[in-house]
Amino acid sequence: MYGWSWNLIGTYKYLGDREAPKYVLTNSGNREQNLSGSIQYTKKDYSLSAMYSLYNAQIGIIEASHIGNVNDLNNAIDNQIPSVTRPFTYTIVAPKQEVQHHIAKLNYKKWLNDNASFDVQYAFQFNNRLEFDIRRNNLNNKAALDLQLATHTFLTDYNTTFGNWKIKSGFNLGYQNNFANPQTGVRPLIPSYEKLDAGSYGIAIYKFDNSSLLESGLRYDFSAIEATKYYFKSRWEERNYDATFSSFIIGEEGIQWLTKPKFQYHNISGNIGFRKQFHHEIEWFINTSLASRNPNPSELFSDGLHHSTGQIEIGDLRLRKEQSYKLNTTLKKQWQTFIMEINPFINRISNFIYLQPVGFETTIRGAFPVWDFKQTEALLTGVDLSTKWNISEHFSHESNLAYVNGNNLSTDAALIDMPPFVWNNKVQYKNESWHNLVTELKSELVFRQNRFPNYNFETNIIVDNTLTPVLVDVSTPPKGYHLLHFYSEMSFKISKHSYLTTAFSVQNICNTTYRDYLNRQRFFVDEMGRNFQIQLKLNY
Repeated sequence: MYGWSWNLIGTYKYLGDREAPKYVLTNSGNREQNLSGSIQYTKKDYSLSAMYSLYNAQIGIIEASHIGNVNDLNNAIDNQIPSVTRPFTYTIVAPKQEVQHHIAKLNYKKWLNDNASFDVQYAFQFNNRLEFDIRRNNLNNKAALDLQLATHTFLTDYNTTFGNWKIKSGFNLGYQNNFANPQTGVRPLIPSYEKLDAGSYGIAIYKFDNSSLLESGLRYDFSAIEATKYYFKSRWEERNYDATFSSFIIGEEGIQWLTKPKFQYHNISGNIGFRKQFHHEIEWFINTSLASRNPNPSELFSDGLHHSTGQIEIGDLRLRKEQSYKLNTTLKKQWQTFIMEINPFINRISNFIYLQPVGFETTIRGAFPVWDFKQTEALLTGVDLSTKWNISEHFSHESNLAYVNGNNLSTDAALIDMPPFVWNNKVQYKNESWHNLVTELKSELVFRQNRFPNYNFETNIIVDNTLTPVLVDVSTPPKGYHLLHFYSEMSFKISKHSYLTTAFSVQNICNTTYRDYLNRQRFFVDEMGRNFQIQLKLNY
C-alpha cells in the first residue's frame, strides 16, 4: 500500500513492592512512562521511514541486597533470610535507579529493480542511567552514578538475486561516547570512554533446487576503544598492571593513577550452512560458524558496586577477545497435526569471559560480595527440543526442553552460571468466534543445576566480640522448582477500525517459593510469588 502510514504507542506502569510467598520484597517497586511512534512514506520504488522510542523508568533495588556489614551479608547468604523486610508500599527509596533511554532511526529503502534493493539507515541512541545509593544527609538525593551513553550508527545493505543466487552485502560505522559524571562524589562503576566500530559483510545463498540450498557468510569488524579512568594505586599493584600497562598512566593524584587505556580489535567471522527439504515433510539444516566477541567496557574497566545485583564487579585489562567455533544442526518433522524440532549443538570458546565470586569487600557504602571477570577455555554442548500438537480446532499443546552442559576446560570443572535443564509446556484454547478468545495454562519445570564449580571462600565475622572464620557458600545452586502460569485475552470491536483487547494473567499460580540460579539476587531474597495482572489495550 502506497502513501503515508503511522503508529503511536504509549504505556504507563505504577507498581509497588513485589512479594515473595513469605515476605515483601522491600523496595522492589517501579514506574514506567514509555512512548514510541513511527511514520512511513511508501512509493512504488522507494520508502522513507522514521521512528522514535522513549523508555523512562524509576526502578527500586531490593534493599536486602545492600547490607551494612559482613555479618549480615553472611547471614543472608547462609540462612536464606533477607536482612530487610517491611510492609508493602508504593514508595521507592534508595537504593534505586532512574533510567531514560531514547532511540531515533531514519531509514531509506530503494528498489533498484525487481531483483535488487538498497537500504540506508542512521540510528541514534541516548541512555542516561542514574543510580542512587543509601547515603548520609542530603546526599541521598544525589546520584552515586551518572552515566550518559550516546551511540551513533550508520548502516547500508544491498540485496540482489540472479539465477539461483541471492546476495546480501553491506557495511556499518558506529561511534559511542560514555560520559561518567565526576560530580557524583563516588567512583563510577564504568569510566568515561569513546568507542569506534566499523565493519563489512557479505552473505551468499545458492539454491540448488526447490528442496535444498547452501548459504555462507563472511564478516570483518574493527573496533577501537579509549577510556579515561582513575585507578587506586593499591588496585593497580594488586593486579600487577605495571608490568604490561605502565604506558596507560598519564597522571597522578594522591593515591590514584590517572590512566588512558587504549585497545584495538580486528575480528573475522564466518559461517556455512546447508538446508535440505526431504519427502514426508522432513527438513534438515546444518551450520558451522566462527565468531569473535571483544571484551566490552564493563568487562575491561568495571571497578565498583553494580546496584542491580548488589555486588562489586572488578574488570580486567588483560581480557582478550573470545573466539567461538560452533556446530549445530536442526531436524524438523511435520505431520498433519504434529510438529517436532530438535536442535543439538556444540560450541568451543577460547578466552570465554565469565564472572567469578572471590570474596567480600566492606566499603563506606556497606559490605558486598566481590566478583572478578575471568577467562578460560570452555566447551558448551546442549540440545533444544520443541513440539507442537494441534489437538483439535480449538485446542493445542506446545512443549519445549532445553539443556546446556558447560565445561571449563582449563580447570576440568563445570562452568559457573550455566542454565539448568528446563521443560516448559503450554496448553492453549482459541476460539475466534468468541471475541478472539485465547486461554493458556503454562507449566514451567526448572531442575536443580547439579554441575557447578566450587568458588566458596572463607571470611571473618564477629561472633561474641571475636573475629571468627566462616565458609561462605556462594556456589551451591538453589533447588529446582515447578511453576504454573495462566493467561487469557479477548478483543472487542469498538468501531470500524478500533479494537479493545482485554487480558488477564496469573504468574506463579501456586505461590511457590523458589530462587533462580541465574539471578544474582538469589543470595538475598526469594523470587516473586503469585502475581495478578489486568491489561487493557486499545488499537485504533
